[in-house]
This record gives sequence, C-alpha cells and structure tokens, in this order.
Amino acid sequence: MNRLSMGGNNPNKTQAARVSATLEKRLLAYAVSASAAGVSLLAMVRPAEAKIVYTPAHKKLPLNQVFHLDLNHDGINDFDFLLSSKPVSGRSFRVGLAAFPAPPHSANGIVGSTNVVGGPCAAALIKGTKIGLTNQFVQARVYMFAGTPSGSYCSWRNAIAYLGLKFSIKGKVHFGWARFVTDSRPVPPRAELTGFAYETIPGKAIVAGATKGLEDAEQPDRASRNTHSSKPATLGALALGVPGLDIWRRE
Repeated sequence: MNRLSMGGNNPNKTQAARVSATLEKRLLAYAVSASAAGVSLLAMVRPAEAKIVYTPAHKKLPLNQVFHLDLNHDGINDFDFLLSSKPVSGRSFRVGLAAFPAPPHSANGIVGSTNVVGGPCAAALIKGTKIGLTNQFVQARVYMFAGTPSGSYCSWRNAIAYLGLKFSIKGKVHFGWARFVTDSRPVPPRAELTGFAYETIPGKAIVAGATKGLEDAEQPDRASRNTHSSKPATLGALALGVPGLDIWRRE
C-alpha cells in the first residue's frame, strides 16, 4: 500500500493531468475568442465625427425689413439681413443688401471681400470654398450689393453664392455658410436664402455647400478595411476553439 500511495505511476494522477491540459487549452481558446470578439466590437465603434447640420430654405427676403437667420435653431438670431430700395432724386433708386452679425457686439463674423470698392463687402464664395480659422471675418455690417440698379458695387449684384459665417454656441466658435440668390438690377431688388448649414464641432472648418461631413462618407471604407484585415481574420479562426488554435499554430 505504501508503494501505491507513494509511487509516481498513479493512473488517477495521469488522468487528472490530461484533463487539466485539455481544460487549459480550451480556456486559452475561449480567452482568445473573447479577445477577438472585443477587438471586433472596438472596430465597429465609430469615433466622434464631425457633423454638418444642413437646413434647406426658400425664404425671399422682405423689402426694407430686417430678416433674421438662426443658424443652429436655438432661438437666438445669429445674423440679420436688410434688403433695401429707396427712391432718390428724380426716378432713380438706391438699392442695397446688407448683412449684420447678431446680436450686436457679438463675436459673430462674415467672410469679407479682399477687393472692396466703395465700402466693406461680403465675399461671394463659390461652392467648395473652405471656411475656417484662416479666413478674414468682418465683425460688423458688410454689403452684399449697394448702389443703384445700374451700378451697384460689391460682388452680389447678380449672384448665386455662399456667405462664409462664424458664430458662437455656448461660447465656442463654429463655422457655417448661407446660400443666397441675389439680383440688384430690378426695382425692387431681389434676394432669396436657399439654404444654410453649420459644423457641430467647435473650431472645425466647413466647406461652402457641404451638407454632410467628409468623415461620414469615409467611415464605411474604414470599417470595410478593418473587417477584411488579416488580424481580425486570424482572431476569428481562434474563436473556433481548439480546432481554431491548431489553425493559429499552423499560421
């Protein structure tokens, strides 16, 4: 009995050792499988992305009345516009379309024109122009057009273009745009707001005419690349358990 109790060839011990080794391999496989699942979930989580909030509009500006624009729909006017037409001597008229940062004395601004003739002008930006920290913003009244129907100055005399805008949300600077169709030649002159948008990420530039963030368009491609990369595929094989562990060892 002493040999049986003290000996090293106890079959029960051998069987227990085999069970422990098998269990260890299975536990390792399950752990790797859980890690693979975690990696897959992390790959599916989308990072914080820039988001553009776009509002279509068909608002004809009233004549000789202030028109208010609330870019982010928080109930606070961010910019004011005044389309004007007043008779002067004889049969001539003085026409104008002015844009004002609002509320007064705020840090809101409008991208100004670099070619100013006769007064401060708002730049008539083309679609695709970047609006951000590198632009020169005027934090006062600017004209989109002013003068007479036959000879007004500033570049919005007869245009379909974009205003570059900056404004504040909870004390942080955001950028946006507003698209207008204007014509200073008829009496009375005409101006219509046809859409506007702003970037929700503070300090992030926006592109004139953009209605969707570039990150939103690129995200599916990045997710596709992650799904088909070699590392997740290898972890997927390990998720098969012990057979998967053999595949992993062969690779």
